[in-house]
Amino acid sequence: MLAIPTTLGSILGAQIAVSIDKDIFKIILTVVLLFMLFLLFYYPEKWLKGKEEKTIKKTGWLQLLIFFLVGLYGGFIHIGVGLFLLAALVLNAGYDLIKANVLKVFLVLIYSPFTLAIFMVNGQIQYGIGLIAAIGNVFGAIAGSRFAIHRGSNFIRWFVAVIILISLADMTGLFKLLFRV
Repeated sequence: MLAIPTTLGSILGAQIAVSIDKDIFKIILTVVLLFMLFLLFYYPEKWLKGKEEKTIKKTGWLQLLIFFLVGLYGGFIHIGVGLFLLAALVLNAGYDLIKANVLKVFLVLIYSPFTLAIFMVNGQIQYGIGLIAAIGNVFGAIAGSRFAIHRGSNFIRWFVAVIILISLADMTGLFKLLFRV
């Protein structure tokens, strides 16, 4: 049920993404990554355990809206959509982080062909880079799932935080400033 609003949101998000200015996109992405970092460390105990009573409830309008907005973001930026899906699945829908991660991958699998088609129609895909990213995603998913099983939720939270910090440092030019690259 959650795949429907996520997919509809992603289609609208992709439509917005193909028409937005690059500089505005970069500013939006920086703000979003900072917000994601905040979410990881705001009351972290919420991330570590699910609430089973939420998972058995019927999907409500608030959940549909939340997943539509996450889908909108996913279609628009996609980078880091997993964290927003995890936040929605853990904090709102009540799944524990391991189960939420499985559902997150499923939701992205469902909406990705729709957003990909929009970017293809608008000629905004670099197929060589996309192929490299796809291969990296496969191997990253294999390694990530093993780490999640063996190291647990807290390790994943810190790992994601480091990735966000590296991304922010790159996007804001901090790497260039520090390393004069």
